[in-house]
Amino acid sequence: MIVDFMVYIATTSAGKSFRLCIYRDNGATPVGGALVYESGNIAATQGARGATAINVWVDAGNYWLGIETEDAIMAFGRTITAQIYDNAFVAADGCYYDLGAFGAFTNPCPAIAGASGIRPAMVLKVGNWS
Repeated sequence: MIVDFMVYIATTSAGKSFRLCIYRDNGATPVGGALVYESGNIAATQGARGATAINVWVDAGNYWLGIETEDAIMAFGRTITAQIYDNAFVAADGCYYDLGAFGAFTNPCPAIAGASGIRPAMVLKVGNWS
């Protein structure tokens, strides 16, 4: 299927950048999973919902969505209620983290730590099921 967009809500750090990614699942963890999509730098707009066009093909299965921020202050909305975009979203809510430098994502996904209290909401728009 083709994933058309990744949607997020940046709530702080206007003027800074962040990056988005998708990792393939590796047995209920992203660790060791292949990087299937990575955005370039995206400028954060405080309090704004954004949609980044990605147009990437993914096979059936589980995936992990990632956000990497330019600073340690940037925050993202945690609710997906009423975040409808073209009526075609699959929601994601869960978090692991890897404290590292801002830049390209590692492929495959590196060792990470769990953080049950930090769960930015991200959604995907699926454009084609065949």
